[in-house]
Amino acid sequence: MDNRTKRKGNSLAEIFIVLAIVVVVNFLGYRLLRYRADFTENRMYTVSQQTKDFLTNLDAPLSIDFYMTTELPPQLASMRTEVRDRLSEFENLSRGNLTVHYIDPRDDEELKQKAQDEGVPEVELQVLEKDQQSSRKVFFGMSMAHLDRSESIPFVISTESLEYDVVSRLVRLTREKKPVIGVFEGTFNTNQQPGQPQEQTYNTLRQLLTQEGGQYEVKRIGAEEQVLPEGLDGIFLVGAFGLSDTMKYSIDQFLLDGGRAVIAIDPIMMLNQQGMENQAYPSLPTIEDQLEKYGVKFNKKLIADPVSCGIVQVPTNFFPIPMQYPLYTQITPEGFNHDVPAVSKLESLLMPMTCPLEEVPTDGVSFDWLAQTTPGSFLMNSPFDVGIQQDWEYKATESESTGPYTVVAMLRGKFTTAFPDGAPAPGEPRPNEDGTIDPVVDPFAGHTHEAVGSADGNLIVLASARAMTDRMFQQAQTNALFAANIVDTQLMGDWLLELRSAPVTSRPLRAGLSDSEKSTWKWLNLAGVPVLLVLLGLLLGVIRRAGRRAIEARYGGA
Repeated sequence: MDNRTKRKGNSLAEIFIVLAIVVVVNFLGYRLLRYRADFTENRMYTVSQQTKDFLTNLDAPLSIDFYMTTELPPQLASMRTEVRDRLSEFENLSRGNLTVHYIDPRDDEELKQKAQDEGVPEVELQVLEKDQQSSRKVFFGMSMAHLDRSESIPFVISTESLEYDVVSRLVRLTREKKPVIGVFEGTFNTNQQPGQPQEQTYNTLRQLLTQEGGQYEVKRIGAEEQVLPEGLDGIFLVGAFGLSDTMKYSIDQFLLDGGRAVIAIDPIMMLNQQGMENQAYPSLPTIEDQLEKYGVKFNKKLIADPVSCGIVQVPTNFFPIPMQYPLYTQITPEGFNHDVPAVSKLESLLMPMTCPLEEVPTDGVSFDWLAQTTPGSFLMNSPFDVGIQQDWEYKATESESTGPYTVVAMLRGKFTTAFPDGAPAPGEPRPNEDGTIDPVVDPFAGHTHEAVGSADGNLIVLASARAMTDRMFQQAQTNALFAANIVDTQLMGDWLLELRSAPVTSRPLRAGLSDSEKSTWKWLNLAGVPVLLVLLGLLLGVIRRAGRRAIEARYGGA
């Protein structure tokens, strides 16, 4: 019995020693060395090297006021430590140029008002405790200040994107001005009824760029304008109908001067006329010939992808029925180029009525695909039957080829002009409302024509302007994330994209599972881990008992 007691005492001592070592290593590794091991798939708890470089190179003081109620509901209390840990890391990396203050307004009306003035409101939450539901007002947001400028996160909803939320605002604070992006909307109106509203609208896209706290200043480019506005850092063209020749030339020279652009064009034109609801044709040419000079060609054949596609609501006499629609191509995680940060961690993109983009080898210009369809996709020839109830398997057998097909591409380098003869002549004069005619002014008078780019330009091309419409943003929220990412890569550089994309994950079950298979996977997820832990505990118990028996057998219980 004395030996057993000694062995138990030794085991307890070993346990305490191991715990002490773990505590000391944790303290030295995190508190002193600022090191944490991160085993999550997306490295969401690891500060990126780009953030470290940004914080280390700060040359002006910034401050963060984190307004946080001490008595938080359970759903926020678990986030408090993680937020504080991450802000402490930022503070230490900044070498004294970033200061974080933790403030609990409690019942201090002045502090509450200060938080409100800085963009951090007091939020009322519904709390369920001890089987009783109640409401509680809390602060859980932060404001950031630099010189006379400020930014805020009104309420920290998730810690997964905390690094991006904080650092992107710090970047804005330290910039002298917001990047300026010009947005042109020129989509063919498929409504044939006079006075009907435009079928494709892009209000959400503009709001995405100009929303409160947005990173960009947006200048809307009208169809009547002959040249790009001055001072643009980038342009976003959704559709190109209505572009004048002088505007096309202005875009050409903008790219050759190192400009950055996103151009989305609908390759398919649907005529919603009576008796033609299920027919479509290649769209009328707009700027495609110009893009081909830069290195990308639109192959205006319709892509169908029965393997990965979106859902549409099919009207019936009673209620709409959701059905898969192969002409609404859904880009899967494997369909994004993992070597390009803008899209490397995205999981989905809905590209309706799209066509392949093909590389045209061009000196000095690199071509990178950003998004591709699945290998199960195929092409349809014009005139296109866009009806949803078709024999898609038979359609695939008629196709001249199968996927994957590139639907989003990026071109970089010194572009060659698409206007070898120089600027086009100014258009004919138009009469004013009062009948007078203003003299024609050459918008390029005094301009020096560039035949070959003087700096590296960057051009991203999408084979579907419909993917950027309000309707698609509502149906596929990941399209908005894609749009934000490609604009970021054009105007702010690639490094912020790693932070934005990290939390975007989705691991759906493979298509075609039966209800019983789905139920099996559900219960395996719910009960599998606890059962494995129990089995592991039983196995360890058996091993320990076998060890004790071996010791007793050897020493005879002495």
